[in-house]
Amino acid sequence: MSNPPSSQEIPTYIPEWYDFAAEEIFDDYLLRLTALVRSRMASNLARKFDPEDVVLSAFRSFFVAAKNGRFEIENQSGLWQLLVTITLRKLYRRIDELQTEKRSLQQEDYGVAEFIASGPTPEQADAVTDEILDLLESLSPRDRRILELRLQGVRQVEIAREVNVSDRTIRRVLDSVVSAKKDEGFDVTTTQIEYACNSLAENIPIAIPEGLPLVSSDDILILKHLGTGGMGKVYFGQLKSDGSHVAVKFLRKQFLKNRAAVNRFLSEAKILYELNDPRVTRLAGIGRVEDRGLFLVMQWVDGADLQVKRDPRLTQLEIVELCAQAAETLAIAHRAGVIHCDVTPANLILAANGKLTVVDFGLARKESEIPVTSLDGTGPVAGTAAFMAPEQITDVWGAVTPKTDVYGLGATMYYLLSGFIPFPAETLPNMMAKIVSPYPPRQVSVKDVDEILYKPLGNLCMMCLSKDVTARPKMQILSKMLNMLAKSLRQSKHNES
Repeated sequence: MSNPPSSQEIPTYIPEWYDFAAEEIFDDYLLRLTALVRSRMASNLARKFDPEDVVLSAFRSFFVAAKNGRFEIENQSGLWQLLVTITLRKLYRRIDELQTEKRSLQQEDYGVAEFIASGPTPEQADAVTDEILDLLESLSPRDRRILELRLQGVRQVEIAREVNVSDRTIRRVLDSVVSAKKDEGFDVTTTQIEYACNSLAENIPIAIPEGLPLVSSDDILILKHLGTGGMGKVYFGQLKSDGSHVAVKFLRKQFLKNRAAVNRFLSEAKILYELNDPRVTRLAGIGRVEDRGLFLVMQWVDGADLQVKRDPRLTQLEIVELCAQAAETLAIAHRAGVIHCDVTPANLILAANGKLTVVDFGLARKESEIPVTSLDGTGPVAGTAAFMAPEQITDVWGAVTPKTDVYGLGATMYYLLSGFIPFPAETLPNMMAKIVSPYPPRQVSVKDVDEILYKPLGNLCMMCLSKDVTARPKMQILSKMLNMLAKSLRQSKHNES
């Protein structure tokens, strides 16, 4: 009988040496996987289940399948990626289960730490937070302390002991916070209240970077509210001084106490100012108002984003030409050391003259800087889930690099061609699990069943969506390849006519 294989040789021998392999794999990976799960959990999740339980569940699933010969693993790297995929899928499903439970004041909203929009959506949080701030500010220090402790999961009997009040008083305070706003038509959740509690902290000192153009709030005429994002509210406005139309982005009130959010907002201003390219939203200036905090004033781009523009009339040639424009612009940003980190159809604006503008650098980062984290300081860079690269979710797939934008543009191309995102799923956790799994998306196809996808275009799209970062082309190369494809499609169209 031959000797048992070493731990590095285990992957190719799992069925034959199952018992030995199980012990070796458990010892080698338990701590690493537990640390991974803990880093992906929001702080409130730690009170609900143990990270090690998630890992043990993942091990059970892995070993049962391995014993039945369901896995073909070539090396230790492949084993690690498989274990990470199974573990994260278990975590996301556990979070999903918690999210579907009936919520009350004693039951919190849950989320994964790396997502900016964990808990309420921006629209939900924004609709309630400003309203309940006034209520919270009116509470006495004692009552506010009761609310803070309850939001941290402290039991009522322990709160009563610390604050020296009766259980009945605690219940009255908690009920008053919820009922006060529900009477006004707001469906308040504890996560939204927690956002507002955080907003009562002292404002952090903000120093606008030197060199950035300043705009006075007195020069801005707000005309229309356009939307609310993870960090800011965006308005359509006009500068009184010259009559030009602008987009005005305010940092939301609750984030003025968050150093990471303020720094990210200021970073967006610096990046836009330094890029100063006509194909990127131009920064007109930055300013402050006492009651509404920081704001950016940006060039108004009159057009429709590609998420709205996509329809059956958008031909393969038009899609290639639009993506080529986006690639050229992003290549310029990359040469300046800037990674966009949120390339989506919604962030590509097509003007009436056919020119494409790349907008929303709110998650952008300098390649030389420390990676952007979520607003609680944990987890990797955030983004729009359906268009996020696997390395934005877990560093198992490597670090965020300019090729992260290549993936985002590939996902955008996939969506424009097929009408579907690369990894459709019923829930966000399941989508994330698919993205970080070793498996590629389904081969891209065109939405019109009577149309044939130009094969080189389909191949290029799938190359951009490679989970192996090294297999994706650089943005500058992608730009050239897209322009070559556009030339071929134009020639083909000419020959047909």
